Amino acid sequence: MTGVEILKKYFPINFIIKPQGMIKDVSIMFAGNLGAQLITFLASPFITRLYTPSDFGISSYIFSLVGIISIVACLRYESAIVLPKEDWKVLNLFMICVVSVISISILLFFVIFFKGASLSNFLEKPWLEHWLYFIPIGVLIQGISQSLTFLHTKFKNFIFLSISRAIIATIPAIIKILAGFLVGSTAFWLLTGNFIGPVSGIIFLLVILFKNKKFLLKKNISFKNMLNVAREYSKFPIYSMPTGFLNTASQNIPILLLAHFFSQDVVGYFSLATSIIRRPIIVMSQSLSKVYLQKVAELNSQGKSLRRIMTKTILSLAAIGIIPFGLLTISGQWIFSVVFGKNWAEAGLYAQILSPWLFFLFINSPATQVIIVKQALRFNFFYNLIAIFMRIGSLVLSYYIFPKPWAVILAFSACGIFVNIFYIMYAFCLTKKEIAC
Repeated sequence: MTGVEILKKYFPINFIIKPQGMIKDVSIMFAGNLGAQLITFLASPFITRLYTPSDFGISSYIFSLVGIISIVACLRYESAIVLPKEDWKVLNLFMICVVSVISISILLFFVIFFKGASLSNFLEKPWLEHWLYFIPIGVLIQGISQSLTFLHTKFKNFIFLSISRAIIATIPAIIKILAGFLVGSTAFWLLTGNFIGPVSGIIFLLVILFKNKKFLLKKNISFKNMLNVAREYSKFPIYSMPTGFLNTASQNIPILLLAHFFSQDVVGYFSLATSIIRRPIIVMSQSLSKVYLQKVAELNSQGKSLRRIMTKTILSLAAIGIIPFGLLTISGQWIFSVVFGKNWAEAGLYAQILSPWLFFLFINSPATQVIIVKQALRFNFFYNLIAIFMRIGSLVLSYYIFPKPWAVILAFSACGIFVNIFYIMYAFCLTKKEIAC
């Protein structure tokens, strides 16, 4: 049963949507994600005037740690959910993810409870101790949210994924603004808002899951079945888990190193710049990648070449992205000053520097999905291992050569352009079996 059929059955909405393949599915996801990002963007000028760069710096630091840990909390079995043809395998992979993320979150809580103060002192950040408890909570939420997203992708419930994105965007914006006006603007409310949003999305997607798959969940999930599918897709924790960790760490490493080199304000400027520029990336990647992943997995299982669909998708993304990213590269500082306030002009400068790198990140989503479907996990691991060392090297070396925030960020951006181009070229090479890569 597709997402449209479920919507007609369980929700009193009088409209008919005629499925038209991948374009229709992308359009559904795009509409929801565009709405979600517009809500977030429209709320941002209010939020930036309520909270300080330091508040953003603390929040982004915690979220960087959550992002790095949560990417491995499901042992990367969530990426395998879209691959099996049999529903019982899909559901058991999902249950493996749930058990794994709960276990890791509990372990993290006890580590922080007993060693939180020592960890804060080791990082030379005494203020961090009281914020560490957000980490296990965030990992639990992110892990379950990721697993549910892949599960509903497999079942083609794109309408519900689109609705959940809108929920996840709206609730944090409301909480942050109301708390800033009524209670007081601190990093606590930035973090709390960003956690409550995904929780609402999780509840929504779980309700849909149990309504549609309750019988299959009871019938097919067992410890034995979980062990069987865990063995069948064992490449994912072996190769994809360290790869995912390295990739996410390399994306978050600037925040961690900038926090070490400079003040929390610099981290706040950087986090606002990246979060705003990533809006179009999030809209397109969340709209396209899940639908595209399902489509290329289907084509690959039929033994068909993926070259045409990958080329067409990348060129389409480049045509869409060239104007907004170009404008930010030219006028980012002025745009940020007008939209978010004069206090955020430096964030606009960082946006100008980062835009060329994020353009290539914007167009590389199809390459990522091709590499997942082709199960080129060994390459992905070594690629990300080399990439993280290059990114760390670019940040550290530039800091010691010219210790200015903009110079460090420029070096990181240049490195990001290079590694993304290489990644796209390799994925393109994989799209035809007869070509040796």
